[in-house]
Amino acid sequence: MTNAFDFTGAVGDQSRNRRGFLVLGASAGTVALAGCASVANFLADMILDDVNVFNGTERELSGSIEVTDPDETVVLEERFEVVPDDDDDDDDVNEDSGEVYGDVFTDDGEYVVSIELDDGSEIDGERTADETVEITDVEEDHVAVLLGADGAPDPISVVVIQEFTDIGEYVEE
Repeated sequence: MTNAFDFTGAVGDQSRNRRGFLVLGASAGTVALAGCASVANFLADMILDDVNVFNGTERELSGSIEVTDPDETVVLEERFEVVPDDDDDDDDVNEDSGEVYGDVFTDDGEYVVSIELDDGSEIDGERTADETVEITDVEEDHVAVLLGADGAPDPISVVVIQEFTDIGEYVEE
């Protein structure tokens, strides 16, 4: 049996990141009910990387993400497919409910995050977002791309967080 908390894989190991994302989601839900944000943040620290894409809808979304650094160099250019996290299906672990990307931030400064969703993946009619974010600490800052998150200010929101629970500042409950 595989230990869900075994994060000894290579830094770019996609399946480790996806499985960890699921562990984080399940753990965060449990911890939130218990009211212990510090535990949620501890678990998130093991999973979150520089750029994180979260699917807050009830359907599969696909598209592309591009991040440009302060020197206007493209430091991330990837396609993604993220399905919703199915809270009702405990027997089938879905490893595609989120994407994380590491080794993106090299220096403090302004980064441009561009999201383009594929045809059929629109959220409330929106397919694109271009946001400039300020990274002040490359070791502590994370970008969270919130796709269709309940209460988020926009259908596609790009925010900078340091801890997982910081997302709550951007999402109305």
